[in-house]
Amino acid sequence: MLGEDKAKVALGAPAPQMGQADSLPEPTLADIARAATDLQFSLSGEEIAVYRRLVAEMLPSYSRLRQLRASHTVPSPVARQYRWPTEDDNPYGAWYCRTEIEPLSDGPLTGKTVALKDNIAVAGVPMTIGARLLDGYVADVGATVVTRALQAGGTIAGKAVCEALC
Repeated sequence: MLGEDKAKVALGAPAPQMGQADSLPEPTLADIARAATDLQFSLSGEEIAVYRRLVAEMLPSYSRLRQLRASHTVPSPVARQYRWPTEDDNPYGAWYCRTEIEPLSDGPLTGKTVALKDNIAVAGVPMTIGARLLDGYVADVGATVVTRALQAGGTIAGKAVCEALC
């Protein structure tokens, strides 16, 4: 392990690169120190060196995820109509947003209306999972349960409010 004095000397060292062109660069000691400061953590030089090593050990996994993502085709965004509920059609505050997504075919849910909890992704419809942090997020891809409900003949009426991140 690097001592605090050695870590301070190495703070300006350039970030070594991993072997592959699409890999992420290893952070420098200065990068780790800056991140700690930004997050209001107080780390010794030795702790900074330990965190740098831990991050470096995880980089191959992140590089592999980047490779997988690069080979994945992104679906075209789905444009769906939705609206925010009014007080008149939401007297109990149960609706997060309203929509009417028609079934894809007939099946056991034909004629049934379905409400989905706001932790289920519906392509083209906003989703917060009850957290303002995600306000404005609109899913590009819908969850499997959405496709299956529509294939079974169900009509999706909207998203129901849920507690934070649940």
